[in-house]
Amino acid sequence: MTATYRLHLGDESCTVRAASPEAAKRKAAQVFADRRHGIIERRRNRQSGTTVLLIDSALVPGEYDEAGGRWQTFCEDHGSICSHESRRVAVDFLAEPADWCPGCTEIVDG
Repeated sequence: MTATYRLHLGDESCTVRAASPEAAKRKAAQVFADRRHGIIERRRNRQSGTTVLLIDSALVPGEYDEAGGRWQTFCEDHGSICSHESRRVAVDFLAEPADWCPGCTEIVDG
């Protein structure tokens, strides 16, 4: 059974669901590390089996090319990145990495 835990690191905090306090600490550590790189969300894609990230480049100025927009989708397995004007569009693309990542396209198309 999982429970909800709220953890703090300095002035940052996050809420995670986990089976134990130890598991919650591990998840929170990943969340805090991700935030330092602008990563808002991390998902395992069902179609390709790859890990895709939603990045807010405004959280890490100068680290990402914002020419196509502030929001980035990134395939961690293949290194492909795509910029978007809005978070909503980026989230939609996050669900379909085969549409923007050549490596994921190869996996899905077989």
